Amino acid sequence: MAKEQINQYIKEIKETSYLEDMDENNNSFKRVCIFFDDDDGNPIEMHLNKNDSAALITQEGENFFVDTDKVDVRIEAEKEFINNIKSTQ
Repeated sequence: MAKEQINQYIKEIKETSYLEDMDENNNSFKRVCIFFDDDDGNPIEMHLNKNDSAALITQEGENFFVDTDKVDVRIEAEKEFINNIKSTQ
């Protein structure tokens, strides 16, 4: 596992980060945000749901980390999804 520390999302900084969010039961959770460019160079911003975020983020003390291998897999899956949509248009 290749882990990378992430910080809370700061407007205009386009790197993997997290947002403090609330679920349907008013429980706080960290929503992972992933930023990347699609195959055409268009900027993409993904905000993962609670379960997907929990699968990527871990806490050690006061710091939060993501498994970069899993983030890369999510990015590639999203690129494939985007390309499939483009090919059907």
